[in-house]
Amino acid sequence: MKRIDLQVYQKVIIVFAALVIPITAINIAINLNAVSYLRSKLLESTQDKVYYFRNQLNNQIAFIRNQHLNLLTDSNLVELNFRAGEIPKYEELLLTTRLQSNMLSIRNSNELVEDVAVHIESLNRMVSLSKGKRTYDASSKWEALRLLHMKNKQPYYLVDNQIYFIESTSNGTITTYVQLPLERLLQQIDNIIPKSGENGYFIADHRLQSAANFSGQASIQSDIMAEMRQLDEKRWQEGRFDLRIGDQHYLVIYSKINALGGILFTYMDGKAITGVISKYNGLVVVLAAAALIIIVVFSLSVNQMIHKPLHHLIRAFRKIELDPNQIATRSSIPSNEFNYLNKSFERMKQELNASIKQNYEHKLALQQSELKQLQSQINPHFLYNGFYNLYRMCRAEDMEGAAELSMRLANYYEFITRSGSDEVPLRLEYQHAVDYGEIQQIRFSRYIRMDIQAIPEALAELAVPRLVIQPIIENAFKHAFERGKTMETCLLRFEQKGDTLDIFVEDSGKTLADETIEQLNQKLQDPAAVTEKTGLINVCNRLKLRYGEDSGLKVSRSKLGGLCVCMSLPVNRAIKQLGGEENVPNPYRR
Repeated sequence: MKRIDLQVYQKVIIVFAALVIPITAINIAINLNAVSYLRSKLLESTQDKVYYFRNQLNNQIAFIRNQHLNLLTDSNLVELNFRAGEIPKYEELLLTTRLQSNMLSIRNSNELVEDVAVHIESLNRMVSLSKGKRTYDASSKWEALRLLHMKNKQPYYLVDNQIYFIESTSNGTITTYVQLPLERLLQQIDNIIPKSGENGYFIADHRLQSAANFSGQASIQSDIMAEMRQLDEKRWQEGRFDLRIGDQHYLVIYSKINALGGILFTYMDGKAITGVISKYNGLVVVLAAAALIIIVVFSLSVNQMIHKPLHHLIRAFRKIELDPNQIATRSSIPSNEFNYLNKSFERMKQELNASIKQNYEHKLALQQSELKQLQSQINPHFLYNGFYNLYRMCRAEDMEGAAELSMRLANYYEFITRSGSDEVPLRLEYQHAVDYGEIQQIRFSRYIRMDIQAIPEALAELAVPRLVIQPIIENAFKHAFERGKTMETCLLRFEQKGDTLDIFVEDSGKTLADETIEQLNQKLQDPAAVTEKTGLINVCNRLKLRYGEDSGLKVSRSKLGGLCVCMSLPVNRAIKQLGGEENVPNPYRR
């Protein structure tokens, strides 16, 4: 059988069609077989929303009723009623204020509560949140509600689109009221029922004798309650049924609100609920047509945007393969993305190589300049003081001390002023820090003690940047110690953790604040951005340039009480042996 050799764009179109057609067929089959399922689920979802609202409303009303009952036994209210006629004005005012505060707590505890009122018959007073404290008016709405409550004893009373909960003591001397606006009570149900169609909701009493109309048509309510009365009362708790009035179809969902003592009914136009599902039949045809159009448009687009430019590019490559001289001639490739992408890639490689080279040379030059800056920052006072201490030792005929100080000074300035490699073995960098510490200890032997630990022998030849340890010790002498007061300590120690060597310089200074440590840590996180290049900033910047952002310096509070500077150096690379040390002999090198 002869093999069919298809071009790339033809394969792309076939693969695309092989993906789109089965997916479209599956979608059509699912849509055709899922209409009834979606309808039942949509009805269940609507019913669940109504039940959820019922539960929320029932919980809120139950909470309000509990708060209402607690108000009836409020100690301030009971005392006002009991001591009526003999209570001083100030105590009456104080008890009334406390009572109003408790009433305000009831209103603030639930957004449904509009007003709370209390009638104290023994004081002939009416206290409400809306009107405050007043003499009881027998012609007010509160008296009418009280009389209605004494006559009917209903769970709630609906008057002028307001729901009232009323409770009174057994002797009738105290009556409490809680007012809930109908509009606020059921405003959330507008988000449950569809906006289109003849939809509505209402609450009927538990005997289905009367109903409070909230929205929709009042004529539909009587038909719904008549249909409901035909059901067994055991089914009145919750459920749903279909109702047909002429050509109109309604879905009725009912749920009993126990805390309110009524039944919530919602009725929705059947077309408003299932109307969206009925549109799926038309969408199936549209989906099939859209899939066909997509395949055709995709095929034309691939041919025009990819196949033709790629075909021109392939022809140009073949010309160069057949005749290398064609490389210098003008190609027939049109000016499109393929040609531009090829040229841009070559240009990007050249620019990237140049940028990498320039960036590397810049960092190298910056590192060398910072090292030279450290070398140039030789404090002349340190040299003068060294000579002066040497002079004092000679006058005191301390020849051994003078010899040691002379050698330490020679080693110190030899290491600083030497030129050569930017890196030295760790043992030489360590010895330079030891020399500096010993010089300072000789100068301030009565005030400062150096505690220097030995370096790990396995890392003695580890290549490290020059002048990274001594500036940290020098920072301690400059900023941490108050000479002449107490004996201070400067500690140099080493810890190796896996592939990292941590070098710690700690001091026992007493003047360092926690805020200063935090500010210094922030500067050390990005030392290149700090304009004032101090010793610590300079060393941290050089370490980050040399080893990357994971290296550098971190500061914290030392166990000695002062500053603890931690320098992290990687040791996972091969230990570099560095030669060409010095021309001056040094018997103190370890």
